[in-house]
Amino acid sequence: FSGHSSYVWSVSFSPDGKTLGTASWDGESRFWAAATGIPLARGRGGFLSWGPDNRSAAFTVGTRRIGRWRIAPGDEGRRLQFRISGKGPRALAMSPEGDFVAAACDANGLQLALVRGGGTWLLSAARTRDVAFLPDGRGLLAASDRLLYFPVVRGDGGIRITEPRVLLSPGPFTAVSTD
Repeated sequence: FSGHSSYVWSVSFSPDGKTLGTASWDGESRFWAAATGIPLARGRGGFLSWGPDNRSAAFTVGTRRIGRWRIAPGDEGRRLQFRISGKGPRALAMSPEGDFVAAACDANGLQLALVRGGGTWLLSAARTRDVAFLPDGRGLLAASDRLLYFPVVRGDGGIRITEPRVLLSPGPFTAVSTD
């Protein structure tokens, strides 16, 4: 596994364990076949989270853009990008359906973006440290000074995220996991 020209700051296996994603201070993220170390794809930006299909990943570019890569073997990562407000995210999570990316931001709270485009929505203005979708896609967890649960309701080709419920308080909470 060689190729980065600086220190690696993030390493993560895909959900199926077949692909390894890395992000480095050289400004690139790379994706490798976990069993062999063969490079599969690379792209500019900071890889932060896997998508549910084992072939997509959420990433950051600079401090104001997030996006989704579609990883194609032997190819540059194909990507979609969208702007977020304020300073960049601490964490990203992709919905199990792969249609939304949630961004946990220190200065500008919890933001949500449609992968197909259309801008971002602010779900919470509170400083947010981590975010995770529930495996069944029916909820979103956000860690801030409280642990918040946002119910996600799908139907009629649309999605509705309802008012959050406080699961734990006071915090601060620094991470969430659906494991």
